[in-house]
Amino acid sequence: MAIVGLHLCGGVAGRQLHGVCIRPVPLKRLDTHTGQWEIIDVPCGSPMDSKCPPCAKRNKQLRKAQCREGWHLDEEPTIIPDEPNEEQRWLVEFRADVQAHRDEAQKAGGDTTDLDAVIEGLDEEINAAGMRGNVLGRARLQAFALDQAAAGRRDRTTGRGRGPRRPGRGQPPEKRNPLVRGTRSRSSAM
Repeated sequence: MAIVGLHLCGGVAGRQLHGVCIRPVPLKRLDTHTGQWEIIDVPCGSPMDSKCPPCAKRNKQLRKAQCREGWHLDEEPTIIPDEPNEEQRWLVEFRADVQAHRDEAQKAGGDTTDLDAVIEGLDEEINAAGMRGNVLGRARLQAFALDQAAAGRRDRTTGRGRGPRRPGRGQPPEKRNPLVRGTRSRSSAM
């Protein structure tokens, strides 16, 4: 059904009555022949009846039609990855060797920037060879987090850990100064 202007339908109630979206999304459209811009209203497409009943009704009808036509699956598909070929195996083994050299250099306190660049290049080659995902998976993210913690950097946006500690924080109640503001009221300290 076409989107009709709000003034032509008699407001939200009129749009709902005629099955027209009550929350259209305005989009800019460029006519490439004339170079003119125009704003058109596109249905919101909400599947929730509480947001836009006409769009929800249309989506429900579409889902019913898709089920009738057999678009649904009777059982979940099993995803079996392909076996790696010789090139992919060689790349992964070579990357493991370079990673071992990088780890040794890092433990010895040496510079690892060249080895990091080689590893990044190997990761790109491995992905280009058809392998999906990350070679290290979650281990790489955990190692990165440990490196960040060792460097003293925090990944917080709350401002905690910056600046001097306020007195009384992190101490048991009996060790806190009762007259320091924010720990306890002065009347209960006396």
